[in-house]
Amino acid sequence: MFRQLLLIGFFMVGLCIFRCVDGFAETGFIYPAEWEPHTSVWMGFRTHDEGLVHEAFLQQLIQTVTDHVHVHLVVEDQGLFSEQPIYFSMLGIDPSRITVQILKPADFWFRDSGPLFLVNQRKQKAVADFNFSNYQNTGLKNRSQKAKDLDQIDRNIAGHRRLPLIASPVVLEGGAFDVNGNGTILLSSLILQRNPDMTKETIEQEILRTLGQKKAIWLNRGLAQDPQGAQQIAEGYWGRGTGGHVDQFARFVNPGTILLAWTDAPHPVNRINHDRMRENYRILLKETDQDGNAFTIIKVPLPELDIQQTVSSKTDAVYDVAATSYLNFLITNGLVLVPEYWAPGKPLSVKQKDDFMKNLMKHFFPGREIKTINPISLNRYGGGLHCIYQQEPQ
Repeated sequence: MFRQLLLIGFFMVGLCIFRCVDGFAETGFIYPAEWEPHTSVWMGFRTHDEGLVHEAFLQQLIQTVTDHVHVHLVVEDQGLFSEQPIYFSMLGIDPSRITVQILKPADFWFRDSGPLFLVNQRKQKAVADFNFSNYQNTGLKNRSQKAKDLDQIDRNIAGHRRLPLIASPVVLEGGAFDVNGNGTILLSSLILQRNPDMTKETIEQEILRTLGQKKAIWLNRGLAQDPQGAQQIAEGYWGRGTGGHVDQFARFVNPGTILLAWTDAPHPVNRINHDRMRENYRILLKETDQDGNAFTIIKVPLPELDIQQTVSSKTDAVYDVAATSYLNFLITNGLVLVPEYWAPGKPLSVKQKDDFMKNLMKHFFPGREIKTINPISLNRYGGGLHCIYQQEPQ
């Protein structure tokens, strides 16, 4: 009774945030599928860590998505973006389609540390408040100060929007899961590593409760070019990433269909990818959705590897492999934005793979515009298109 009175009191006095460890699952809050209607999308724009590194890509991205959905850009400090609002007008972007939020801290990789918006049948909203470790497998006890700072982002935005928080002790990044909209969630095995002090059963039940899902499917290792941090992934080849996010290798495109990254290429990195995706394929073949129905699984070719030589000598060389993937795509109102890697001078095989992905999206999203964008500048930093935004449902 006291908790109910307290909640009513919070709303009456206009407090921004309250925490509730239990009870919200019964109210019907869920994390909806990405193809459900959005009121807006949120992105980190100017941050002290990233600065202007990705500015050209962001300009192209914002120009594309503002035709379809309102965009909230989170800027870490007013001094980082003194040229607004004329900035957008000069790019041919309607400033009324953009809201700039000055909120500190901010993070460029907004999918992972930003708010996970929930909604119930009465169209009330909430924010799932998971913990963030800045991609480290430390649990909560030994997190860095930066991780603790970035952990405040979802709470700050919930407070800014006067939305309740549904709290969970689990460390979870937004790119580590995907949902089918009917109650089934794909989970990356790296979540277990992020929570070394919790059992798999506890982690699963907490995620299901907090995100309002019914069934979890655990997938094994992710793409080789998405390792945890910067590390060697095959002899002489290095990658940089999160440790195996689902949005790099397995995505729902409707409640019963899963796209799975695939390769049979003989390159050492892709031999690793083949073995890992074969394991995940076998898992999915045996799994069913929340109602016991088998999935349709479509293998999507991985892009050609993007490899850059970074250090060389007379005796050896070190090569960086970008975190490329077609499955790191974006869905919003009337639009699917798909990675594209072909450019003049590149092999025809690159264009054929690009075209395959575009046609696949046209098949599954016939009522939406299918557009492409080259995310290689993000891939070389260990992320992709889907990693830098978070949708807010209607």
